[in-house]
Amino acid sequence: MQFPQTIGSKIVTLSLGLVFISLGLKESFNSMANMLFVISSLIWGDYKFLRKLMVKKNPIWLFTSLFLIYLVGSIYSADSDEALRRLAIKFMLFLWPWCMVLAWPVVQKTIVIRLLVLAPSFIALATLIRATARYFGQGDFTGNWEVFRYYRLSAYAMHPNYFMLFLGGALILLWWYRRQQKSIFNPSIDTLMWWGLLLYCGVFLQARTGFIILIALLTLATLFFEKKFVLKDYARRLYYPVVAGSLLLLLPNHFTQRYQINTSTEFVEEENRDTSFSGRLVIWKHCWHCIMEKPLVGHGTGDGVQRVHKRYEEAAFEAGIRDKYNCHNQYWETWVAVGIVGLLILIGFPLFVLKKYTDSNIALVVFSLFFYSGMFFESILERHKGVMILVIFATILILLTPNKKAHEL
Repeated sequence: MQFPQTIGSKIVTLSLGLVFISLGLKESFNSMANMLFVISSLIWGDYKFLRKLMVKKNPIWLFTSLFLIYLVGSIYSADSDEALRRLAIKFMLFLWPWCMVLAWPVVQKTIVIRLLVLAPSFIALATLIRATARYFGQGDFTGNWEVFRYYRLSAYAMHPNYFMLFLGGALILLWWYRRQQKSIFNPSIDTLMWWGLLLYCGVFLQARTGFIILIALLTLATLFFEKKFVLKDYARRLYYPVVAGSLLLLLPNHFTQRYQINTSTEFVEEENRDTSFSGRLVIWKHCWHCIMEKPLVGHGTGDGVQRVHKRYEEAAFEAGIRDKYNCHNQYWETWVAVGIVGLLILIGFPLFVLKKYTDSNIALVVFSLFFYSGMFFESILERHKGVMILVIFATILILLTPNKKAHEL
């Protein structure tokens, strides 16, 4: 399969390069990281050049090795938990999608792919060890198991370091199973690989209970109609760790603490503590009040957020005042800022995808449904990581749309 070499694909490639540069500047990444990501995005846009590099002795793996060394060095030079957190975000934003894109045409060279998938897990493990050592070294652990269990595990259950650690362990386990000609997911392995990727996107976007439940329901529906959702072997190999990591991530205390149903009689006082579903109901109520003030034209870009924060002060919503919550709903976030016209433009893309690609690219359709479903629970596009996921996966899936009707990627 080759990427189409058209003016449109070149424009998309240039756009990706600009996104990499702008995100790099925004996050204060160093010049080396910016250079690598811009080069990789430009190389990705020219399939023939990429193919030549893969056949010959090429510098891509040298670039990858240098960047991995840079990340490892950054881990051990980090002087704060905030630096480690930003490093994890840097890795998740850029290195992982970059490796997937580079690996796509040569995935049959399995040893290379396994190294690409496994190497980041070692980095995540090193980061986790260092962060844990700092945590205990500061003397914060008081022996209060309840605090450690319900606060620390809840706070870090969706942390990229833990997630990538799950991926690494799952990769080793599943690779060994495949060597033994066994498969714990057989016969629905193709379907589960794709849903694992979508679940990865949802977890990385800090999706809440409703989104995860939606994923579970649609997964069951997909298993029932799995003949329509088939991934080729190259994609299946790459997404082994994604599925296992996603499933493992759902096990620890997500539905016991982070997503617990609020049964407290002191509803207002309890809701101020977090952004659980009960807390979101209050946030949405205040945002709806702001929407109704100017439903047609909105309050303006930037001013919409300020109006929501002012509303928190008017209503004496302590958590909103303290943490400056956004709407936690991308549709309402857009509506508050630019009015009903902006909202219609926002929902135009998934409607366009449903109309144009339902018969030719079911993967793009499913991705769009999940991504835009997540917008009901998070202001995804207000964060650069949300924009990055949409740009990367929507672009790749659009370019991989087959010329004839087929329910496969």
